[in-house]
Amino acid sequence: MIRNLTIILSFMFLVGCGGGSFDAPATVVGVAAGSYHSLALKSDGTVWAWGSDDFGQLGTNVQWIPFAIQPTPLQVRGINGEGFLGNVSALAGGYYHSLALRRDGTVLAWGRNGDGRIGDNTAEDNMQDFRVVPVQVKGPGGVGILDRVTAIAAGWNHSLAVKDDGTVWAWGSNFWGQLGDNTYSNRLAPAQVSGPGGSGTLSDVVAIAAGPFHTLALNNDGTVWAWGSGQVGELGDNTATSSAYPVQVSGPDGIGCLDNVVAIASGMLSSLALKSDGTVWEWGSSTLGMYYAPMQVVGPGGVGVLDHIVAISARDEHSMALRDDGTVFAWGRGDNGQLGNPTVPYEARVPVPVLGPGGIGVLERILAIASGGTRSLALRNDGSVWGWGYGAFGEIGDGSISEVRDTPVQVLFPAP
Repeated sequence: MIRNLTIILSFMFLVGCGGGSFDAPATVVGVAAGSYHSLALKSDGTVWAWGSDDFGQLGTNVQWIPFAIQPTPLQVRGINGEGFLGNVSALAGGYYHSLALRRDGTVLAWGRNGDGRIGDNTAEDNMQDFRVVPVQVKGPGGVGILDRVTAIAAGWNHSLAVKDDGTVWAWGSNFWGQLGDNTYSNRLAPAQVSGPGGSGTLSDVVAIAAGPFHTLALNNDGTVWAWGSGQVGELGDNTATSSAYPVQVSGPDGIGCLDNVVAIASGMLSSLALKSDGTVWEWGSSTLGMYYAPMQVVGPGGVGVLDHIVAISARDEHSMALRDDGTVFAWGRGDNGQLGNPTVPYEARVPVPVLGPGGIGVLERILAIASGGTRSLALRNDGSVWGWGYGAFGEIGDGSISEVRDTPVQVLFPAP
């Protein structure tokens, strides 16, 4: 297995000075961002959501209300709306749907089900096909349930899971081949991702990332594979060709293959990789340009290279990187404040530091980051969550709507 520098947040166990356990209020240990909604995982395994809820993507059992908005976090309900969701270890947010990985290796989904992205082996081609509470993702062919899952990812209209045997499973929209099963057919239940060339199956995968129309997979040997839309180089194989099965991401200038990778992220038309030396590489179309093979991300101000990075995130048209000192850098579109730096009015072609609340200093003591459609989230080491960017759907979580926050504001969770 490769050495993973990324910060993995799942459960927290608090131990007293004498070695015995003690009770403490649940705190946030992970964040995820959909296009217009946000998710948080607490240390007790519960899930909280805020933002747009017009297709049930918050999972709070609110029936269909056009343009429904929830500007502060609410707790996600349990299966069939009974009680509250618990025992969760990871989250993923799509365009209008959400995924949760439970500690027993099963997966739950809620929100819009167009193209079968919920994975419960049903789909109707209308705006009313959605789930307002979590439902179980079915097993392959719609038989049983999907289990032994270790990682999940959500694109705009498709979903993915990695099993403990390193295989990858995908469901939902497949218009661009983003499911990777060597077809262009939508899947209402998980289908196995094919191997390179469309034969066999992809294996030895340890992480996945989903853009709107393409998918990435990280192999345990540090190499990266990609499939789906590749028209602007987002597959990184030194071509502008789409693929319905995995192709290997090339090395810089299209020579060899990208290796020593420990984390991956997918934006709208671009892809990111974090190497074990703390450097970041990008390919596809972004404010940095259009590249068909990986290019190293430069440092702040265009000087040197971006380094000492421990986590990356990308969504739509902006990207973020978390440094080992707890500070955050961002680049790409910034016209809605999603870079967290109001000195950049429209876009940043090189990484800029995310400023602190009120624009004072820089944002610091950060443990995890998540990029949404036009906003960003960060988890601090005190368990607080901070958001910035576009907030017309309440996705910032500070109780406001129709406002742009160009520097971080605190997400307002209910008092414990």
